[in-house]
Amino acid sequence: MGPRVGRDDNGISTIGLVAVALGFAALILTGAGLRSAGTDDAQAPITLPPSTLPLPTTTTTPPITLPPSTLPPVPPAPTEPRPGGATAIVEPLGPVGCPTGERLEFCEMVAFVEQETGRSFRSFPVIELEASDDFEARLLADLHESQSDIDRDGHLFTALGLLAPEDDLYTSMRGLLGVGVVGFYAPETDELVVRGNTVTPYVAETVTHELVHALDDQWYGLHRPVYEDRSDEVGFGFAALVEGHALQIQDRWREAQPAEVRLDASTEQLAYVSDIDVSRFPVMALRLISAPYLHGPAFVAALDTAGIDLAEPFAAPAVSSEQVLHPERYLAAELPVVVTNPPADGEVVAEGTLGEFLLRQVLTVHLGDAQRASGVADGWAGDRYTTWIGAEGADCVRVDLVADTDRDLRELVGAFAALASVDPAWKVDDHGTALRVEACR
Repeated sequence: MGPRVGRDDNGISTIGLVAVALGFAALILTGAGLRSAGTDDAQAPITLPPSTLPLPTTTTTPPITLPPSTLPPVPPAPTEPRPGGATAIVEPLGPVGCPTGERLEFCEMVAFVEQETGRSFRSFPVIELEASDDFEARLLADLHESQSDIDRDGHLFTALGLLAPEDDLYTSMRGLLGVGVVGFYAPETDELVVRGNTVTPYVAETVTHELVHALDDQWYGLHRPVYEDRSDEVGFGFAALVEGHALQIQDRWREAQPAEVRLDASTEQLAYVSDIDVSRFPVMALRLISAPYLHGPAFVAALDTAGIDLAEPFAAPAVSSEQVLHPERYLAAELPVVVTNPPADGEVVAEGTLGEFLLRQVLTVHLGDAQRASGVADGWAGDRYTTWIGAEGADCVRVDLVADTDRDLRELVGAFAALASVDPAWKVDDHGTALRVEACR
């Protein structure tokens, strides 16, 4: 079984496996070779107007309805039986040991993961190495089942200007996963598969990463279809937790190796990455896939600093990208404001939540200033969007946004007014206590 794309009700597809090792995350950090939607050239920064800028308002759009700013309690992690009769949360059983005939390298990795996490495997995981072509075939075997979900996200990203009209998100995601993933763990089937023929230093590192997923699955259960019906960003929060934990232990594995082994692992990883031409993929596809790997480690580190046992966030993951980007807000149980779905001017394609992460992407792409975009998006308090197909087949979106403070709202209003001043696709409607923006492309 390969990775499938799970879908939270927030409308944003997430890799259903959650548990994959990504080979090119370092490239995403530096932005090497990335192309923006619709252009190969760097976009000039837009100068933001003062927050007191008067805005054109429309009288034809329905008002925004804001229910009370409370959310129901986050349900606990599922404890339904796992394959073989085990439950998702188990008691410690002591080190799993090394089965007769098992490869010594794998036994050493299992023991290391148990030691670093303080938890033991219920049973020794089956670890498979696959040649590149066979690995890719297994990885992508079931991805087509998620195509309709990914296509819906493509409509959203096109309307927001994050994808060019000619970009196909499903094709891009399939291509990126095929070349970028170096290992995966499938919690529905307990498959742990790594790309490679022999246990090289980088393959060993990848196996260690996936073993953390296998252990977390035996303790907490990583297969959570219940999240598909949630109306928040719990999928983003859960993926950040899962990948952040695996990367934390992977880094410790590398640090524990002799200097020459660390060098060999780095050289091998760089050689693999150098063969990937990321310039042929839309930047949004890269950012979407890499987000849990880039933001998860800092989130997990913040939990460690606060003395939080990971059993707690596995039982109640972050429900918004805001909580991941600002771990102190997760620790303070700061929940998003509930916003109702805005109306559509045609048949609805999807409804959901952008969240702070996607708001950052929109502002970064269109303002051309990532630091300023992050500062404005930091005031996000909640939103909902609706997409539909407009005239002549255009992709359309309407988003209702609320902010933490009036000052934050004024900054959001000013930022989107700046976008509208140079891009007529944007329409901005300031309701005083909330902001409505829409675009058709």
